[in-house]
Amino acid sequence: MSDVVSLIPEVKPWLAMKALHSAVRNETHGVSELNAADRNLIWRQDRGRRTSPIGGRILVNLFHDGRIQQNLPASEDISALIAYSEGVDDFRDKVLRAIDELHRVADQSV
Repeated sequence: MSDVVSLIPEVKPWLAMKALHSAVRNETHGVSELNAADRNLIWRQDRGRRTSPIGGRILVNLFHDGRIQQNLPASEDISALIAYSEGVDDFRDKVLRAIDELHRVADQSV
């Protein structure tokens, strides 16, 4: 998960992830607008547990709200995180293709 958090300059990773978990738990910073499928995808990518572009979008919202603590001198440039979070549609397509492939393999083995 720290690879996505590291897209925020001078970030305090543990506190950033704590803020993300809190936003998900309390349904703030855009979480309440997500459907159930997207909520399940906040931390899923490939086979590992990793912050997805959906979670990245929530991190952007948290940053703009001042909820992400940074070491000083803090940079306001989170363009890399914004670029990553804009990949939500590609990420969803990738997940759907992976699910379809799993179903195809399961159907062939029956």
